[in-house]
Amino acid sequence: MPSKSIVVVNCGSSSVKIDAFDLLAKDNTASFAIERVGTDKAFLNSSIGGVDTKTELGHVDHAGAVAVVFAELHKGGFEIDAVGHRVVHGGDRFSDSVVVDAAVKAAIQACIPLAPLHNPANLKGIDAVTAALPGIAQVAVFDTAFHQTLPEVAWRYAIPKALADEHGWRRFGFHGTSHRYVAERAAEFFARPIETLRLVTLHHRRRQERRHHDGPHAAGGARDGHALRRR
Repeated sequence: MPSKSIVVVNCGSSSVKIDAFDLLAKDNTASFAIERVGTDKAFLNSSIGGVDTKTELGHVDHAGAVAVVFAELHKGGFEIDAVGHRVVHGGDRFSDSVVVDAAVKAAIQACIPLAPLHNPANLKGIDAVTAALPGIAQVAVFDTAFHQTLPEVAWRYAIPKALADEHGWRRFGFHGTSHRYVAERAAEFFARPIETLRLVTLHHRRRQERRHHDGPHAAGGARDGHALRRR
């Protein structure tokens, strides 16, 4: 039976991906991906203990998708300590991961105009986990947090100041969790402190992710699907 686990939830616009990580083994022990969420052809791909299965679900929304996976985790005897959520947009408020509470949810809600396809799905994931596991600790990990150290001259360029001030537009940067991981792994590879490196990191987005691009508010990531950050 798996030991205590951290569960990571990534609710996208049309998919839900959930992984369980064993805290003692420090390993990914179960993976779930529900595709075509919101359609009549949703299906679940799961991998638990090396056993892969595919299950047709019919129509399922984000809340239903999360409920299906947590039922599978419960059936598999997983003891869940906490749940982490990938949240696409935290605006300029969050520079690190935070424990989810009412104020954090309100802030994610306020950023929906900046990520209209993704933030609503992220909130649905948080609410679904609350329904499945009342009282469980939940943490929001923001794609935009990693880029909050950009200097003002970088995050303002080249957006007219009047529009930036009126609408809160800026270069936010996206897929920060990926960029942080790549940068830290590069530092390990070179056996050097990350502060001493000057890196360009690239996140390659899958084709379907490009189709669901959030539009002109995504000024912080390059429009061709790559975001660049130098440290």
